Amino acid sequence: MAMVASDLSYEIFQPKVSGENENQTGPMMDSTSVIEISHVQNHEFSKQIIKRAKKAFGPSRLGKLKEKKPGKYLEEAKKQVEELFSCMEALIAHTSVFTVSLLIAIGLTLDDVEAYFGKKAKYMKWLRASFGHRHLRYFQHAKQLAKMGDFARKYAALGKNRLLDFARLGIKLEAEDGDLLFKHPFQDITDDIDGVLFSEHVDSIITNYRMIEAGIDFVIFEQASLIAAMLHGSLTVKKAEELKTWLDKFEEVEKKNEALYHFLLNGLAFPYDNEKKPINIPKESLNRAMSKILDYCDGVDIEDEHWVETHREHVNSNMIIKIHGVVCSLAEKFNINLEDENQNSESNNVENKGGNKND
Repeated sequence: MAMVASDLSYEIFQPKVSGENENQTGPMMDSTSVIEISHVQNHEFSKQIIKRAKKAFGPSRLGKLKEKKPGKYLEEAKKQVEELFSCMEALIAHTSVFTVSLLIAIGLTLDDVEAYFGKKAKYMKWLRASFGHRHLRYFQHAKQLAKMGDFARKYAALGKNRLLDFARLGIKLEAEDGDLLFKHPFQDITDDIDGVLFSEHVDSIITNYRMIEAGIDFVIFEQASLIAAMLHGSLTVKKAEELKTWLDKFEEVEKKNEALYHFLLNGLAFPYDNEKKPINIPKESLNRAMSKILDYCDGVDIEDEHWVETHREHVNSNMIIKIHGVVCSLAEKFNINLEDENQNSESNNVENKGGNKND
């Protein structure tokens, strides 16, 4: 009969910290990665954080400085906002830590009860009789988290739903060649309070994993991220298998890579049947294809340094070089002087007169 180890309660609710933060005993969140804040050594954190917040929020201090020392007033206002925001981030992270920890404890207890009955039917009868149907879904989550073992405890700061996303994958999260999350690290959760970036990153990991499982072992993580972004979700197992079947029509790895590249450019639709028999599909007009790039550029500020730094690592430099070459070739074929600013107004006049949309 399975039994809940008596010393587990201390380990779950008073988890240890490893690495640089081994001796940490106070709140710590400011720009700290998920891995570093996954567990911290003090169950009184919530009280300490609220105490910090009360100390930070001082409208009376601001009132005194506003009239007499405007410069100091703005400094104090900035300081208060930063500290209060830090407290909010800390509470979010540590609430997740202890919510997950409590669910793991519930899951371990329920596992023990199920083992006691010996039969699933008897256990479920007891569960419904004791708690009704209200909490069954949470109890199922609790058992899933408990089954994840040390991984769920180590990354408790990711939160219940995020951890369960990984549980549903069936991925061996800590493989022999390293931790999956170390291979594809998350952005600091303090920059992702709403969880949007996390969802996108999880979709990328799932897509990458499913493509490799399907046999597309030459895929790189950036390609999987692009597919996930275009789908606004992860690639399904079925679609990954269909993609593998299509790529198998190309013998050489180089040809497979090129085909995958064209698949991405074609909006995740198969652009042709194989190397010798292209599918006769209607092509998008050149003007419309170019207008998509212009529309994108109109919607962002490419002079903004933050935008540049955010996108620098994700942009395919080879693609930009190829596009530049194509633009130069088109300009040469159509006798367009790329340095002549007057042609911009002339081209606008052509469009206004109703130029051929299929050009």
